[in-house]
Amino acid sequence: MSVLSIVAVVFGFYFLAAGLLQAGQLLEAVTGVRRGALARRAMVAEKLGDSGVLLPVSVVIPAHNEEAGVLGTVDSMLALQYPTMEVIVVNDGSTDATLALLTRHLDLQPAHQEVPDILPTQPVRQLLRSRRHPKVLVVDKAQGGKSDALNAGLNVARYPLFCSVDADSILDPKALLRVAEPMVREPDTVATGGIVRVANGCVVRGGRVVEARIDRKVIVGVQVVEYLRAFLLGRMAWSKAGSLLIISGAFAMFRRDAVMDVGGYSVKTVSEDAELVTRIHHKALSEGRRAKVLFVADPVCWTEVPSDWRSLRRQRMRWQQGLVETLWAHREVAFRRRSGVIGTFGMPYFWVVEVLGPIAEVITMPLVIILWLGGEIPLSFAVVLFLISLGIGAFFSSAALVVEEATYRTYNRPTDFLRLVRDAIIESFVVHQLLAVWRVEGTIAAIRKRDEWGKPRRVGATQETAPRGAGAGGD
Repeated sequence: MSVLSIVAVVFGFYFLAAGLLQAGQLLEAVTGVRRGALARRAMVAEKLGDSGVLLPVSVVIPAHNEEAGVLGTVDSMLALQYPTMEVIVVNDGSTDATLALLTRHLDLQPAHQEVPDILPTQPVRQLLRSRRHPKVLVVDKAQGGKSDALNAGLNVARYPLFCSVDADSILDPKALLRVAEPMVREPDTVATGGIVRVANGCVVRGGRVVEARIDRKVIVGVQVVEYLRAFLLGRMAWSKAGSLLIISGAFAMFRRDAVMDVGGYSVKTVSEDAELVTRIHHKALSEGRRAKVLFVADPVCWTEVPSDWRSLRRQRMRWQQGLVETLWAHREVAFRRRSGVIGTFGMPYFWVVEVLGPIAEVITMPLVIILWLGGEIPLSFAVVLFLISLGIGAFFSSAALVVEEATYRTYNRPTDFLRLVRDAIIESFVVHQLLAVWRVEGTIAAIRKRDEWGKPRRVGATQETAPRGAGAGGD
């Protein structure tokens, strides 16, 4: 057997081992999602909201050139059911109509208050308060990037809880109640995240999704499948295991003092949300204490996803670069017993599966074809390796659809479920390989320290839907 044949066999065992690890995640996730669904039916969070024990929260929305969706996001925040909250929109040097739209929509006027400089940021030009909605504050500042904008929001935030929401996202009315509930139930919880779902194609009214639909575009549908798998299976499993390293910046809640204690968001990474969570874990571990980070499957954030392949490629390359940067910056935590389950299982998994996995996939398929054509391996071996590497992903995508259908049933139309099945097949056997290539490119970008990606093209999926239909996703 040649060296290349041995390499192919090693990759085969690698994919099999990775599949077994993911099977363990699936079992953990199913239990967690089921408990979450039961808790939702018992309306625990809503009862807490009425009891007066929930801490006040500052919702911060960083916005740079977000004219396509920022008004829908603000309206969504104003529709939230929560006892005490404020909404802070940070206009991060926008050159489009973002600030003008906010000024007109909210009837903004100068807010005469000082801006604390606890966290260093680019200069703040002005603070504006809404006359229509006094709990809304707009911070107008020079451009510094998303991390810088979030830090500016943290500086002016008044409340003990801090929630970051992307400017192209909208929340279900009770989402804030439900994501804040673990902060009361488990006082050592420092951060929580809810599920993020795809808004493209949905019907939006009054700052909320009134009907969930699957967009006709395959590029959108495959992302719906990805999000279901990543959140309902992946993040739920990591949360239950006590080693959740990533909560989506599109919808994440923190104890403000925990974020300020580690110096706020880092401006040196393209994945500020994952790096912040990992840094909080890292500091807690170095001090011999535990910082609990939880995923809650029920509170829903709807966000716009890329609807063209160029934007999707940039997004996935940026995500992978951010992951590699974060893991490398906190590499001393990994593979160390004193770091607990995060160091012995969580971070090693991300290194071995999420970083090395795409590299193995990109190498394996061409290698197997070359070996088969050269007569070094039989066709049966090539087919088995192909089924292992691709079939595992297809299985877990199908499992995510089953979990979704058995618990939340977000998509009620039969045509939507059929589209999900179609898109799960396409994602597993076609798009997944493309994503692996882009993730390898992202790893290379991390090594080269690339720091400029540009913004994805927005189509305004979270804006008010025209009364006559559901836009791109309508029938």
